[in-house]
Formats: sequence, structure tokens, C-alpha cells
Amino acid sequence: MGFAAAYRAEVQPFYFLIMLTAVGVNVFIHIWGAIQKIQPVTETVEIAVWVLLFMLGLAFYPN
Repeated sequence: MGFAAAYRAEVQPFYFLIMLTAVGVNVFIHIWGAIQKIQPVTETVEIAVWVLLFMLGLAFYPN
């Protein structure tokens, strides 16, 4: 999907919306697991990676 969106500007906003939704859900799930203390420490540290990916997605969102 990413390769197709890279060459077709009209589908890029839709692709970014799907990508940001998936990453946002991952952020929420990891935060929820950290609050409940049901995940390993590495998963809790991974929250920073998901937040960074979400911020990069917002920074490069097509106009």
C-alpha cells in the first residue's frame, strides 16, 4: 500500500490516515498495558517508538 501511495498523490491522505490510525491504536494499547502492568518493560519502552512514528506521520502528512 505504501508503494502505491508513494506514486499516486490522490491516495496519500487516505494512506496516511490508515497509517496514523494503526500507530495511534498501538500507542493506546501499549499505554494501557503499561498502566495495567501486564506487559514486559521492553513493550513499555516501545511506547516512545510508537509516539515518534505518530509524530513523523503527522510531520509528513501530505497537504
